[in-house]
Amino acid sequence: MIEDIVNAMQSFLTNKTRSILSLLGVVIGVAAVIMVTAIGESASADVKSTISQSGLDMVNIRGGNMRKIRALQFDETTRREILENVPNVKNVLSGNVKRGNIEGSASISAIEIDFMEESKLELDYGRYFDETDNELGSQCAVIGQEIATSYFPDGDVLGKKLTVTIKKARFSLEIIGVLLPSTSIFESSDSTIYVTRGFYKRRIKPNPIADSVVIQATSNKTSVAVEKAIKAFAEKKTGESDTLFIMSMQTMLENYEKTTSTLNLLLSGVAAISLLVGGIGIMNIMIVSVTERKREIGIRKALGASQKDIRNQFLVESAMLSLIGGTIGILVGTLLSFAVVKVLGWKFSLPVNAAAVSFVFSAFVGIFFGLSPAIKAAKLDPVVALASE
Repeated sequence: MIEDIVNAMQSFLTNKTRSILSLLGVVIGVAAVIMVTAIGESASADVKSTISQSGLDMVNIRGGNMRKIRALQFDETTRREILENVPNVKNVLSGNVKRGNIEGSASISAIEIDFMEESKLELDYGRYFDETDNELGSQCAVIGQEIATSYFPDGDVLGKKLTVTIKKARFSLEIIGVLLPSTSIFESSDSTIYVTRGFYKRRIKPNPIADSVVIQATSNKTSVAVEKAIKAFAEKKTGESDTLFIMSMQTMLENYEKTTSTLNLLLSGVAAISLLVGGIGIMNIMIVSVTERKREIGIRKALGASQKDIRNQFLVESAMLSLIGGTIGILVGTLLSFAVVKVLGWKFSLPVNAAAVSFVFSAFVGIFFGLSPAIKAAKLDPVVALASE
Protein backbone atom coordinates (compact mmCIF):
# COMPACT_ATOMS: atom_id res chain seq x y z
CA MET A 1 0.00 0.00 0.00
CA ILE A 2 2.80 2.44 0.90
CA GLU A 3 4.54 1.66 -2.39
CA ASP A 4 1.28 2.37 -4.26
CA ILE A 5 0.93 5.72 -2.47
CA VAL A 6 4.52 6.68 -3.36
CA ASN A 7 3.95 5.68 -6.99
CA ALA A 8 0.71 7.67 -7.05
CA MET A 9 2.47 10.82 -5.77
CA GLN A 10 5.23 10.40 -8.35
CA SER A 11 2.59 10.07 -11.06
CA PHE A 12 0.90 13.29 -9.89
CA LEU A 13 4.20 15.20 -9.92
CA THR A 14 4.99 13.89 -13.39
CA ASN A 15 1.63 15.07 -14.75
CA LYS A 16 1.03 18.24 -12.70
CA THR A 17 -1.43 19.98 -15.05
CA ARG A 18 -3.53 16.88 -15.57
CA SER A 19 -3.60 16.16 -11.84
CA ILE A 20 -4.68 19.73 -11.00
CA LEU A 21 -7.51 19.58 -13.53
CA SER A 22 -8.59 16.25 -12.04
CA LEU A 23 -8.65 17.76 -8.55
CA LEU A 24 -10.61 20.85 -9.60
CA GLY A 25 -14.01 19.19 -9.82
CA VAL A 26 -13.68 17.57 -6.38
CA VAL A 27 -12.34 20.79 -4.83
CA ILE A 28 -15.30 22.81 -6.17
CA GLY A 29 -17.80 20.16 -5.07
CA VAL A 30 -16.51 19.84 -1.51
CA ALA A 31 -16.02 23.61 -1.14
CA ALA A 32 -19.60 24.19 -2.31
CA VAL A 33 -20.98 21.73 0.27
CA ILE A 34 -18.92 23.31 3.06
CA MET A 35 -19.96 26.85 2.09
CA VAL A 36 -23.66 25.97 1.88
CA THR A 37 -23.69 24.23 5.25
CA ALA A 38 -21.40 26.71 7.04
CA ILE A 39 -23.28 29.81 5.88
CA GLY A 40 -26.61 28.07 6.52
CA GLU A 41 -25.63 27.03 10.06
CA SER A 42 -24.21 30.48 10.85
CA ALA A 43 -27.39 32.18 9.65
CA SER A 44 -29.48 29.66 11.56
CA ALA A 45 -27.47 30.25 14.75
CA ASP A 46 -27.96 34.01 14.39
CA VAL A 47 -31.74 33.65 13.98
CA LYS A 48 -31.93 31.16 16.86
CA SER A 49 -30.05 33.61 19.06
CA THR A 50 -32.51 36.38 18.18
CA ILE A 51 -35.50 34.13 18.87
CA SER A 52 -33.99 32.91 22.13
CA GLN A 53 -33.41 36.48 23.31
CA SER A 54 -37.15 37.09 22.96
CA GLY A 55 -37.82 34.49 25.64
CA LEU A 56 -38.49 30.84 24.83
CA ASP A 57 -40.94 30.68 27.73
CA MET A 58 -43.21 33.33 26.19
CA VAL A 59 -46.46 32.77 24.28
CA ASN A 60 -47.94 35.73 22.40
CA ILE A 61 -51.72 35.90 21.90
CA ARG A 62 -53.65 38.21 19.59
CA GLY A 63 -57.13 38.16 18.13
CA GLY A 64 -57.27 35.80 15.16
CA ASN A 65 -60.48 36.05 13.12
CA MET A 66 -61.53 39.70 13.45
CA ARG A 67 -65.23 38.78 13.11
CA LYS A 68 -64.94 36.62 16.20
CA ILE A 69 -62.54 38.70 18.28
CA ARG A 70 -65.31 39.96 20.59
CA ALA A 71 -66.02 36.36 21.57
CA LEU A 72 -62.94 36.43 23.81
CA GLN A 73 -61.90 39.79 25.19
CA PHE A 74 -58.56 40.26 26.91
CA ASP A 75 -59.86 41.86 30.10
CA GLU A 76 -59.19 41.20 33.77
CA THR A 77 -61.73 38.36 33.83
CA THR A 78 -60.00 36.52 30.98
CA ARG A 79 -56.64 37.06 32.64
CA ARG A 80 -57.88 35.48 35.87
CA GLU A 81 -59.49 32.56 34.01
CA ILE A 82 -56.25 31.80 32.15
CA LEU A 83 -54.28 31.74 35.40
CA GLU A 84 -56.86 29.45 37.03
CA ASN A 85 -57.57 27.05 34.14
CA VAL A 86 -54.40 26.73 32.07
CA PRO A 87 -51.57 24.68 33.65
CA ASN A 88 -47.89 25.74 33.60
CA VAL A 89 -48.73 29.46 33.34
CA LYS A 90 -46.44 31.65 35.43
CA ASN A 91 -47.76 35.08 34.47
CA VAL A 92 -50.23 36.82 32.14
CA LEU A 93 -48.94 40.14 30.83
CA SER A 94 -51.36 42.43 29.01
CA GLY A 95 -50.15 45.14 26.65
CA ASN A 96 -51.12 47.42 23.76
CA VAL A 97 -54.39 48.53 25.35
CA LYS A 98 -54.77 51.63 23.21
CA ARG A 99 -52.81 53.28 20.45
CA GLY A 100 -52.66 57.03 20.16
CA ASN A 101 -50.32 59.66 18.71
CA ILE A 102 -48.01 62.52 19.65
CA GLU A 103 -48.19 64.78 16.61
CA GLY A 104 -46.52 61.99 14.69
CA SER A 105 -46.59 58.28 14.00
CA ALA A 106 -45.81 56.90 17.44
CA SER A 107 -47.89 54.36 19.35
CA ILE A 108 -48.85 54.31 23.01
CA SER A 109 -48.94 50.98 24.83
CA ALA A 110 -50.34 50.50 28.32
CA ILE A 111 -48.51 47.57 29.90
CA GLU A 112 -48.04 45.79 33.18
CA ILE A 113 -44.84 46.53 35.02
CA ASP A 114 -43.25 43.13 34.24
CA PHE A 115 -44.02 43.33 30.52
CA MET A 116 -40.82 44.99 29.30
CA GLU A 117 -38.41 42.84 31.27
CA GLU A 118 -40.19 39.61 30.36
CA SER A 119 -40.32 40.65 26.68
CA LYS A 120 -36.54 41.31 26.76
CA LEU A 121 -36.86 45.05 26.20
CA GLU A 122 -33.64 46.40 27.69
CA LEU A 123 -33.04 49.87 29.09
CA ASP A 124 -30.46 52.21 27.58
CA TYR A 125 -30.74 54.43 30.65
CA GLY A 126 -33.29 55.39 33.26
CA ARG A 127 -35.54 52.84 34.98
CA TYR A 128 -38.49 50.52 34.42
CA PHE A 129 -41.92 51.05 35.95
CA ASP A 130 -42.38 49.92 39.55
CA GLU A 131 -45.38 48.94 41.69
CA THR A 132 -45.84 52.51 42.89
CA ASP A 133 -46.12 53.83 39.32
CA ASN A 134 -48.76 51.21 38.54
CA GLU A 135 -50.79 51.50 41.75
CA LEU A 136 -50.90 55.30 41.72
CA GLY A 137 -51.43 55.50 37.96
CA SER A 138 -48.48 57.88 37.70
CA GLN A 139 -48.19 59.95 34.52
CA CYS A 140 -44.77 58.59 33.56
CA ALA A 141 -43.47 56.87 30.43
CA VAL A 142 -40.66 54.70 29.12
CA ILE A 143 -39.95 55.47 25.47
CA GLY A 144 -38.29 53.76 22.53
CA GLN A 145 -35.03 54.82 20.91
CA GLU A 146 -36.66 56.46 17.86
CA ILE A 147 -38.97 58.54 20.05
CA ALA A 148 -36.01 59.73 22.13
CA THR A 149 -33.89 60.78 19.14
CA SER A 150 -36.80 62.32 17.20
CA TYR A 151 -38.34 64.44 19.96
CA PHE A 152 -35.26 65.06 22.10
CA PRO A 153 -32.33 65.47 19.68
CA ASP A 154 -30.15 67.04 22.38
CA GLY A 155 -30.14 63.70 24.21
CA ASP A 156 -31.31 65.13 27.56
CA VAL A 157 -34.42 63.01 28.05
CA LEU A 158 -34.93 61.86 31.65
CA GLY A 159 -37.36 64.00 33.61
CA LYS A 160 -38.68 65.82 30.55
CA LYS A 161 -42.37 65.93 29.65
CA LEU A 162 -44.04 64.48 26.59
CA THR A 163 -47.62 65.46 25.71
CA VAL A 164 -49.75 62.66 24.25
CA THR A 165 -53.36 62.31 23.17
CA ILE A 166 -55.39 59.25 24.22
CA LYS A 167 -59.10 59.11 23.34
CA LYS A 168 -59.10 62.86 22.71
CA ALA A 169 -57.70 63.53 26.19
CA ARG A 170 -54.27 65.16 26.47
CA PHE A 171 -51.76 64.02 29.07
CA SER A 172 -48.29 65.22 30.02
CA LEU A 173 -46.02 62.23 30.72
CA GLU A 174 -42.69 62.39 32.53
CA ILE A 175 -40.01 60.25 30.86
CA ILE A 176 -38.35 57.88 33.32
CA GLY A 177 -36.49 55.59 30.92
CA VAL A 178 -35.27 55.06 27.35
CA LEU A 179 -35.03 51.60 25.79
CA LEU A 180 -32.23 50.17 23.68
CA PRO A 181 -33.06 49.43 20.01
CA SER A 182 -35.49 46.53 19.95
CA THR A 183 -34.22 42.96 19.53
CA SER A 184 -37.43 41.30 20.68
CA ILE A 185 -39.58 39.49 18.10
CA PHE A 186 -42.66 39.92 20.27
CA GLU A 187 -42.45 43.66 20.73
CA SER A 188 -41.00 46.40 18.50
CA SER A 189 -40.30 49.17 20.99
CA ASP A 190 -38.35 51.73 18.96
CA SER A 191 -41.30 53.99 18.10
CA THR A 192 -43.47 53.19 21.13
CA ILE A 193 -44.35 55.14 24.26
CA TYR A 194 -45.08 52.86 27.21
CA VAL A 195 -47.34 53.79 30.12
CA THR A 196 -48.59 51.59 32.96
CA ARG A 197 -51.92 49.75 32.88
CA GLY A 198 -52.53 51.39 36.24
CA PHE A 199 -52.41 54.82 34.58
CA TYR A 200 -54.76 53.67 31.83
CA LYS A 201 -57.22 52.09 34.28
CA ARG A 202 -57.33 55.19 36.51
CA ARG A 203 -57.37 57.89 33.84
CA ILE A 204 -58.98 56.28 30.78
CA LYS A 205 -60.98 53.09 31.42
CA PRO A 206 -61.40 51.07 34.65
CA ASN A 207 -61.43 47.60 32.98
CA PRO A 208 -59.39 47.99 29.80
CA ILE A 209 -59.52 45.38 27.04
CA ALA A 210 -56.03 44.62 25.73
CA ASP A 211 -55.13 44.10 22.07
CA SER A 212 -52.64 41.39 22.96
CA VAL A 213 -51.54 39.21 25.85
CA VAL A 214 -48.20 37.58 26.56
CA ILE A 215 -48.34 34.34 28.56
CA GLN A 216 -45.21 33.42 30.46
CA ALA A 217 -44.86 29.66 30.89
CA THR A 218 -43.15 28.09 33.88
CA SER A 219 -40.22 27.03 31.64
CA ASN A 220 -39.07 26.76 28.02
CA LYS A 221 -40.10 23.10 27.93
CA THR A 222 -43.71 23.83 28.89
CA SER A 223 -44.32 26.73 26.48
CA VAL A 224 -45.54 24.47 23.63
CA ALA A 225 -47.93 22.70 26.03
CA VAL A 226 -49.20 26.10 27.22
CA GLU A 227 -49.78 27.15 23.61
CA LYS A 228 -51.94 24.08 22.99
CA ALA A 229 -53.79 24.53 26.30
CA ILE A 230 -54.58 28.19 25.47
CA LYS A 231 -56.05 27.11 22.13
CA ALA A 232 -58.21 24.52 23.88
CA PHE A 233 -59.25 27.08 26.51
CA ALA A 234 -60.28 29.63 23.87
CA GLU A 235 -62.16 27.05 21.81
CA LYS A 236 -64.05 25.81 24.87
CA LYS A 237 -64.91 29.33 26.01
CA THR A 238 -66.04 30.66 22.62
CA GLY A 239 -67.06 27.56 20.68
CA GLU A 240 -64.84 28.77 17.81
CA SER A 241 -61.57 27.27 16.59
CA ASP A 242 -59.90 30.35 15.13
CA THR A 243 -60.68 33.09 17.65
CA LEU A 244 -57.02 33.60 18.60
CA PHE A 245 -53.68 33.84 16.89
CA ILE A 246 -51.16 32.16 19.21
CA MET A 247 -47.40 32.10 18.72
CA SER A 248 -44.77 30.75 21.08
CA MET A 249 -41.06 31.32 20.62
CA GLN A 250 -40.37 27.64 21.23
CA THR A 251 -42.74 26.57 18.44
CA MET A 252 -41.29 29.19 16.12
CA LEU A 253 -37.76 27.95 16.90
CA GLU A 254 -38.71 24.32 16.28
CA ASN A 255 -40.41 25.15 12.98
CA TYR A 256 -37.42 27.23 11.91
CA GLU A 257 -35.01 24.40 12.71
CA LYS A 258 -37.08 21.94 10.66
CA THR A 259 -37.23 24.32 7.71
CA THR A 260 -33.52 25.18 7.73
CA SER A 261 -32.50 21.53 8.13
CA THR A 262 -34.56 20.57 5.08
CA LEU A 263 -33.25 23.53 3.08
CA ASN A 264 -29.61 22.85 4.02
CA LEU A 265 -30.02 19.19 3.07
CA LEU A 266 -31.49 20.18 -0.30
CA LEU A 267 -28.77 22.73 -1.03
CA SER A 268 -26.05 20.31 0.07
CA GLY A 269 -27.50 17.69 -2.30
CA VAL A 270 -27.36 20.17 -5.17
CA ALA A 271 -23.78 21.11 -4.28
CA ALA A 272 -22.83 17.42 -4.04
CA ILE A 273 -23.74 16.97 -7.71
CA SER A 274 -20.53 18.79 -8.60
CA LEU A 275 -18.68 16.08 -6.63
CA LEU A 276 -20.11 13.50 -9.00
CA VAL A 277 -19.01 15.63 -11.93
CA GLY A 278 -15.54 15.73 -10.36
CA GLY A 279 -15.66 11.93 -10.05
CA ILE A 280 -16.42 11.60 -13.75
CA GLY A 281 -13.41 13.81 -14.45
CA ILE A 282 -11.23 11.54 -12.32
CA MET A 283 -12.50 8.48 -14.20
CA ASN A 284 -11.66 10.07 -17.55
CA ILE A 285 -8.17 11.00 -16.38
CA MET A 286 -7.58 7.48 -15.04
CA ILE A 287 -8.68 5.94 -18.36
CA VAL A 288 -6.15 8.15 -20.13
CA SER A 289 -3.51 7.19 -17.55
CA VAL A 290 -4.14 3.45 -18.09
CA THR A 291 -3.87 3.91 -21.85
CA GLU A 292 -0.59 5.83 -21.54
CA ARG A 293 0.96 3.35 -19.10
CA LYS A 294 0.25 0.06 -20.83
CA ARG A 295 3.95 -0.78 -21.16
CA GLU A 296 4.45 -0.11 -17.42
CA ILE A 297 1.54 -2.44 -16.67
CA GLY A 298 2.97 -5.10 -18.99
CA ILE A 299 6.41 -4.90 -17.33
CA ARG A 300 4.91 -5.21 -13.85
CA LYS A 301 2.86 -8.24 -14.90
CA ALA A 302 5.92 -9.81 -16.53
CA LEU A 303 7.79 -9.37 -13.24
CA GLY A 304 5.05 -11.23 -11.36
CA ALA A 305 2.51 -8.53 -10.37
CA SER A 306 -0.99 -9.94 -9.98
CA GLN A 307 -4.23 -8.44 -11.28
CA LYS A 308 -5.00 -7.40 -7.71
CA ASP A 309 -1.68 -5.50 -7.49
CA ILE A 310 -2.36 -3.61 -10.73
CA ARG A 311 -5.96 -2.87 -9.75
CA ASN A 312 -4.92 -1.57 -6.31
CA GLN A 313 -2.24 0.64 -7.87
CA PHE A 314 -4.76 2.57 -9.96
CA LEU A 315 -7.42 2.55 -7.22
CA VAL A 316 -4.96 4.16 -4.82
CA GLU A 317 -4.13 6.82 -7.42
CA SER A 318 -7.79 7.72 -7.99
CA ALA A 319 -8.54 7.67 -4.24
CA MET A 320 -5.50 9.87 -3.54
CA LEU A 321 -6.62 12.34 -6.17
CA SER A 322 -10.07 12.53 -4.65
CA LEU A 323 -8.86 12.77 -1.03
CA ILE A 324 -6.39 15.53 -1.85
CA GLY A 325 -9.15 17.38 -3.69
CA GLY A 326 -11.49 16.85 -0.73
CA THR A 327 -8.93 18.22 1.73
CA ILE A 328 -8.28 21.31 -0.39
CA GLY A 329 -12.04 21.75 -0.88
CA ILE A 330 -12.66 21.70 2.88
CA LEU A 331 -9.97 24.35 3.44
CA VAL A 332 -11.19 26.56 0.58
CA GLY A 333 -14.85 26.19 1.58
CA THR A 334 -14.09 26.97 5.23
CA LEU A 335 -12.06 30.09 4.39
CA LEU A 336 -14.60 31.43 1.90
CA SER A 337 -17.59 30.78 4.17
CA PHE A 338 -15.73 32.35 7.12
CA ALA A 339 -15.13 35.50 5.04
CA VAL A 340 -18.79 35.67 3.93
CA VAL A 341 -20.11 35.13 7.47
CA LYS A 342 -17.83 37.82 8.91
CA VAL A 343 -18.92 40.31 6.23
CA LEU A 344 -22.56 39.59 7.13
CA GLY A 345 -21.77 40.11 10.81
CA TRP A 346 -22.74 36.64 12.03
CA LYS A 347 -20.91 34.29 14.36
CA PHE A 348 -19.11 31.63 12.32
CA SER A 349 -20.26 28.06 12.85
CA LEU A 350 -18.05 25.34 11.34
CA PRO A 351 -20.08 22.33 10.12
CA VAL A 352 -17.76 19.57 11.39
CA ASN A 353 -20.18 16.81 10.40
CA ALA A 354 -20.53 18.19 6.88
CA ALA A 355 -16.73 18.43 6.53
CA ALA A 356 -16.31 14.81 7.67
CA VAL A 357 -19.07 13.55 5.39
CA SER A 358 -17.64 15.50 2.43
CA PHE A 359 -14.18 14.06 3.04
CA VAL A 360 -15.47 10.48 3.24
CA PHE A 361 -17.73 11.01 0.23
CA SER A 362 -14.85 12.40 -1.83
CA ALA A 363 -12.86 9.23 -1.06
CA PHE A 364 -15.84 7.11 -2.10
CA VAL A 365 -16.15 9.09 -5.34
CA GLY A 366 -12.47 8.48 -6.11
CA ILE A 367 -12.74 4.74 -5.49
CA PHE A 368 -16.09 4.37 -7.30
CA PHE A 369 -15.08 6.22 -10.44
CA GLY A 370 -11.54 4.84 -10.40
CA LEU A 371 -12.72 1.24 -10.12
CA SER A 372 -13.57 0.77 -13.80
CA PRO A 373 -10.21 2.04 -15.17
CA ALA A 374 -8.38 0.02 -12.45
CA ILE A 375 -10.15 -3.20 -13.44
CA LYS A 376 -9.45 -2.45 -17.09
CA ALA A 377 -5.75 -2.05 -16.29
CA ALA A 378 -5.69 -5.26 -14.22
CA LYS A 379 -7.19 -7.31 -17.08
CA LEU A 380 -4.70 -6.15 -19.73
CA ASP A 381 -2.87 -9.00 -21.47
CA PRO A 382 0.84 -8.56 -20.59
CA VAL A 383 1.93 -9.43 -24.16
CA VAL A 384 -0.40 -6.80 -25.64
CA ALA A 385 0.63 -4.30 -22.98
CA LEU A 386 4.37 -4.81 -23.66
CA ALA A 387 3.83 -4.47 -27.40
CA SER A 388 2.15 -1.04 -27.00
CA GLU A 389 4.05 2.13 -27.63
